Amino acid sequence: MRNAFLAKRKALTLEQIDASSSAVHRIFFDNFNLEKAAYLHTFLPIKKQKELNIWPIIQTLWNEYSHIKLATSVSNFSDSAMETYALEASTIIKENAYGIPEPVNSHKIEERLLDIILVPLLVADTTGHRVGYGKGFYDRFLTLCRPEAISIGLSPFPLVDKIADVSSYDQQLDFCVTPVAVHAF
Repeated sequence: MRNAFLAKRKALTLEQIDASSSAVHRIFFDNFNLEKAAYLHTFLPIKKQKELNIWPIIQTLWNEYSHIKLATSVSNFSDSAMETYALEASTIIKENAYGIPEPVNSHKIEERLLDIILVPLLVADTTGHRVGYGKGFYDRFLTLCRPEAISIGLSPFPLVDKIADVSSYDQQLDFCVTPVAVHAF
């Protein structure tokens, strides 16, 4: 399934990515009450992988939800772990050796403070399981967060019925936003 959806995403045009990104932006803000959130963790889109452009979501959060502190991650490929750092308008972002945008001039934030986590994915199923890049970064990361923290996957594709190779280590999402709907699990 990973290879099939990597190929499917690679085949998307820039216009399709932009349309999906805009729809996900609208649906996200139309369906989630962010008034009580203090910390929101977001991924930064990998442009060459044709991930959804969520920079407009980040910009809207900075502009219209100033009470929310944003955070993002730095990946450690030696142990497939992520550490959380503040994401502010002044944060310098550079791509790491794998092409992942990461903050370079930021301070660490404890994962237990996070209220909402925006999760990248290739596709999710109707039970809230997701297919990512296969290294387990987000599965490990989500176990560090409070159980009441809300995980929200963002996907350009509709849900599939079932991901066949779900393991006991895989963490379920609470929600998934696609260009046409919010799915609750």
